[in-house]
Amino acid sequence: MSKTCYPEINRDMCIECGSCVANCKFGVFEKRRKPIIKDSNACNDSCKMCKMVCPMGAISYIGNCK
Repeated sequence: MSKTCYPEINRDMCIECGSCVANCKFGVFEKRRKPIIKDSNACNDSCKMCKMVCPMGAISYIGNCK
């Protein structure tokens, strides 16, 4: 089955805190000035920890998500 749900960072809302990078167990994010998504296919879309820990609500999920 193909992956159909992916994280997305709203770069305008991101405050560069790195919470998503620090709390992702799957290595989806990489810290640069602002975090980037380096491997969206590694995301476990039932986890959503990055979305929960983002203080600005800058992370959402796109696609066919549960």
